[in-house]
Amino acid sequence: MADDQQIAQTIRDYITREYADALQGALIDANTPLISSGLIDSLSMVSLKMFLDQTYRVRIPDAEA
Repeated sequence: MADDQQIAQTIRDYITREYADALQGALIDANTPLISSGLIDSLSMVSLKMFLDQTYRVRIPDAEA
């Protein structure tokens, strides 16, 4: 089973790959505000939620996204 650091790195890798245009080379970490910074929009959040659900079986209710 993956540890927390591996999970965090996998999620960062996914975000970096999927939202490369929005990131424009910027690095992200666990404290990077994805929505309020404009890196991802609500449609992109759906994609991220699906990734988390498929990869780690983590479900985020719509009201919390």
